[in-house]
Amino acid sequence: MDPRLLPDGSTEPRFGPGGLRHAHEAFGPLSFIWHLVPLFLCLLVLAALIVLLYLLLSKPGGGWTRYHSAALRELEMRYARGEISEEELRQRRDAVRAR
Repeated sequence: MDPRLLPDGSTEPRFGPGGLRHAHEAFGPLSFIWHLVPLFLCLLVLAALIVLLYLLLSKPGGGWTRYHSAALRELEMRYARGEISEEELRQRRDAVRAR
């Protein structure tokens, strides 16, 4: 008998005490799940990026800033410094948004 042959006549090495020849046999019928997990993780990350972009771009003014324009930002800064009253802020804000 050839010493290179295993007891079952195979020349391939075995894994583990049970004699699994291929690593995918270790999971049996559920091995396909381990191939789907990375796919689902990639899809989950892609979906999160799409939702994030949608939320950013769906805001007024393009979504990259919370101000519609530099004029609105300046009005709010003037109000914060106390240069204009709340009523004047509302009137001017409505006028800027109407443009």
